[in-house]
Amino acid sequence: MHKVVLFSLCVFILAHLTIGQNPEIDSLRKELSQSQPNELRVDILRELIAKTYISGDTKGAFDYADQAIELGNRLGYDAGLADAWFKKGLMYQRAEDYVNAIDCYKKDLEHRIPAKDFKGAISTINNIGTIQMYYIKDNRENPRVYYLEALKYAEQYDTTLIPSILTNVAISFHFEGDFDSALVIANEVLDIHLSKDDFNAAASTLNVLANNYRRQGELELAIDYYQQAFRFYDKSNYPTGQGIVKTNLGRVYLQMKDYPKALFAYFEAKSIYDKHNLLMGKANVSRRIAGVYESIEDYTEAINNCEEGLKILRELQLTKEVSIALLQLGKFKMKLNAYDETEVILKEAMDLALQIENDFILMEAYRYLGDLAFQKNAIKEARKFFELAEDLNIDLKSDRDLSLIALGKAKIYLKVSELRDALAFAELSYQTAKKIKDLNVLSEASNLLANINSLLGNHQSAYTYQKEFKLLSDSILNEKAIKTVTRMDLERTFELEKQELEAKRQLESIAYEQEIEQGKMIQYALLGGAIGIVIILIILYRFYQLKQTANKQLKEKNQHLKELRENEKLFSEEALAAKDRELATLAMASHEKNTLLNKLQETVGHIESQIDNQLKADLKEIKKSIETSHSLDKSWDSFLHRFEDVHPRFFHTLKKANPNLTMDDLKLSAYLKIGMSNKEIANVSHLTPGSVKTKVHRLKKKLNLGPLDNIRDIIMAET
Repeated sequence: MHKVVLFSLCVFILAHLTIGQNPEIDSLRKELSQSQPNELRVDILRELIAKTYISGDTKGAFDYADQAIELGNRLGYDAGLADAWFKKGLMYQRAEDYVNAIDCYKKDLEHRIPAKDFKGAISTINNIGTIQMYYIKDNRENPRVYYLEALKYAEQYDTTLIPSILTNVAISFHFEGDFDSALVIANEVLDIHLSKDDFNAAASTLNVLANNYRRQGELELAIDYYQQAFRFYDKSNYPTGQGIVKTNLGRVYLQMKDYPKALFAYFEAKSIYDKHNLLMGKANVSRRIAGVYESIEDYTEAINNCEEGLKILRELQLTKEVSIALLQLGKFKMKLNAYDETEVILKEAMDLALQIENDFILMEAYRYLGDLAFQKNAIKEARKFFELAEDLNIDLKSDRDLSLIALGKAKIYLKVSELRDALAFAELSYQTAKKIKDLNVLSEASNLLANINSLLGNHQSAYTYQKEFKLLSDSILNEKAIKTVTRMDLERTFELEKQELEAKRQLESIAYEQEIEQGKMIQYALLGGAIGIVIILIILYRFYQLKQTANKQLKEKNQHLKELRENEKLFSEEALAAKDRELATLAMASHEKNTLLNKLQETVGHIESQIDNQLKADLKEIKKSIETSHSLDKSWDSFLHRFEDVHPRFFHTLKKANPNLTMDDLKLSAYLKIGMSNKEIANVSHLTPGSVKTKVHRLKKKLNLGPLDNIRDIIMAET
């Protein structure tokens, strides 16, 4: 979620997570009972909305919001009305009721603008745009209209929010397929952050862009942006950001079905969260690791990691997150046929969902309980839970859940031989699964339709569905085979690591025993000189062992020397790059100096034309000094001298390639060698970037390079 949205939610929620929360609510309720129907009463109600919502009493929070709105309307209290509508919108947004959330936000603006709270309007408008862009499927408005309006207010009242709003504008262009505009704006935002050395903000922007690429399926680009974001978070030493980016990388690899890389990224994130005691991050990533193990059907490991995350969430007392984790755990337990444990877990999830009035989690719990009851052959109970889930999904309109609920009901009707109803629900499941491209549900529905049609005597339809089921089964079996191989590879990798550790411990133990043994043998040699030949043979054998050890140590030293040489080479390369940067700085500094001298000379000339003769002599002396500075400026000679110290054979190699290269060609080559961009070369050469591009093209021809050759790479490779 973007900065402005996070800011809004945090102000509303996190600020109220304080000790003594219930006494605060009791105190406010007492104030409310003693207050008159005036603006102060509205303000007390506004306080109660947030604190009651955080306490878990969602219904009470909505009731206070409605009271504040009703009284605010009677009083014409715009500021209070705006805040009450905003908080109500946030509650709807948290409940994923985006249509009502937008309606509340728009009513907020109807009062916030007249109240001239333009800073508050920025958050509200930005929230509307973000919901339109990410969450509204039907009748979606153009989110950029809202972002540009928020930007207008931000430019006047809070410039710190401009970069985050511009990031949303860039993403809106990307959603529309206008990638060039999106890239231009995104780079502008990055330049703003980097100009202030705000690496956290730059990383946040890159992470947001990467998230967008991931949603659009451009996974390689997403990986590149995530890696850049991690480098900036690492530079600013912000562990939370590092963990988030590594988690997002794991999500990309999971989307690519590269399960080993997904696990590696998630374990890296977990290590970061562990090191810095970031419990919420650790809980979330533990559940994601469980999801990877579920994907490769290793349900034992999935349960272990899910339980680890669930334990943390219980400690943090996050009811919604606990209920979601319980659903995940129940699903894994059901896969291992632990029906009694599964029932306890799912019923706890159901009770928590009822407590927090979250219909989506409740629907999922009902659906899982329906599956569980069917597997236990409790048909009546299974039908009840599926019907409860079906009723909730009428409002939620989840195609995925619709396909699964219909599939469950079809199985129940088939079990009790109500074939017409079984056929209707199986076809509904089949069509919905086809729409959302869920191969697993599609395969089950096809098989079910084949069996039902066969029982009804519709043999042609039965054959068609059976044929499709066979094709889907083969596809799923292939995928399962890949998952099995992946799971075996992971197990083998972990086993090898375990064996390596064990072998290392054994070698250390053997080495220690050998050291003790060697000491004993020396003692025996000194005390048992009379043994003679036997002792000599033993000593010779020990010398042989020592020689082997010495050879091994010599080999290790040689390896160490090799590593030192490689490090020395790397250091030399880094030193060379530093010198190149120094050369570029020298060239730019010379250009800036000459530019300043020119400006001074122009200014003196302008002043000279406007004063009397008495001061003209002094001004002539100043102009003479400036001209002397120009004449004494041997910046190119100084640059050339420093350049040849760093790259002694560079010009010799170029002239050997083409003896007819001019001094301008050699200058241009030197600037390219130290990594200067066309824009930087244009600055120091007093040319336009277009002219520099033309000169580079001509130099490429003089060096006999082909159209596909990259002159910068070739020149950088020259000694």
